Amino acid sequence: GSWHARREEGGSAGAVWPAPTAVSRGLASALSRSVAARHPPASLPAATPPSMATATAAPTTTATRVAHAGGAALGEGPLYDPRTRTLYYVDIDGCAVWSVGDGGTGDARRVAVAPEKVGCAALTTDTGTLLICTARDVRPVSVRDGAVGEPLATLPESEGPGLPAMRFNDGKASPQGCLVAGRLHSGWRDGRTGAVYVLERQHNPSPTPPSFAWARCLDGDDCAMPNGLAWAERGGRQVCFLVDSARGSVSAYDTAPATGAPVTRTGRVVLGVRELGGATPDGLDVDACGRLWVALAETGRVACFDPGSGARLATLDTRPTLTRVTSCGFGGDGLATLFVSSRAESGASASALAGALLAADVGVAGGGERGVVAL
Repeated sequence: GSWHARREEGGSAGAVWPAPTAVSRGLASALSRSVAARHPPASLPAATPPSMATATAAPTTTATRVAHAGGAALGEGPLYDPRTRTLYYVDIDGCAVWSVGDGGTGDARRVAVAPEKVGCAALTTDTGTLLICTARDVRPVSVRDGAVGEPLATLPESEGPGLPAMRFNDGKASPQGCLVAGRLHSGWRDGRTGAVYVLERQHNPSPTPPSFAWARCLDGDDCAMPNGLAWAERGGRQVCFLVDSARGSVSAYDTAPATGAPVTRTGRVVLGVRELGGATPDGLDVDACGRLWVALAETGRVACFDPGSGARLATLDTRPTLTRVTSCGFGGDGLATLFVSSRAESGASASALAGALLAADVGVAGGGERGVVAL
């Protein structure tokens, strides 16, 4: 049920949309490989077996620059489009989408304001159009004039209430070209659970414009409070890394071949409370060496982990500039820069730059598998 061409049993590929290997892996993976050569793996400690892993050995860097001092109420989801050299991120509580041009070094611009909170944004095959997820909808957004379109798909009432109780949270396009997004419950600290959904393309005869529908792929037993996610290849197969902020863990899921969506009951915890030092994981990304960079909420730190051993390999410390980091994502030319989003702070100790988007050279380029959604 995804947008891309799929081969039915006994038949041929029926859809005519671009193949994901052409649109997604070709956009980012080649860039990651070329930049990885300029930022060799030796710039971070090599992955080590558990017996050799020591958290105290993890080097720390504090060198950052301000990419956008925008003062987001709840900045999230740094997302880079190498086709236009544009870095996007969302302000969830500000109901806004922002962009930073010139590979994340240029001027910032508020792209659009949505009618309600924006959980995440995703790239599409049209460089002039993003998809955004709100409380229960997915909508197209024009990056040229900020127009927010009518919903392409809406979750039914049977999937839970809308705001203020539930809304979409973090999400990304899978390498197969399907939008995968988690939905959280505002009472997640009290045991209320969310779910994860995949946006599936309905099989309409061409050239009818595609229509979409949400399908649940994980429930609250799999992931209580879904947050950051990213895809990578491990052991010759694709996995989806997914944060569960309520349980303080990151798990690796098997994926559905057609959509890249995580498969229920296949999650294996790769980072738990011990590895994360009791911090709450939020957004994450994967580097060119297959390591996880995880924003640790309320700590002012983004940490790099080996998902095989759980060893902490490096730490980016954003303090005193920022304490309330929320997410991270590789971007810039060659995916050579790690962008870190943040949220507002209050009180006498609040940073003047709270809510800013930071950028850092952490010595390795972004990697994993990245996608765009076909419209």
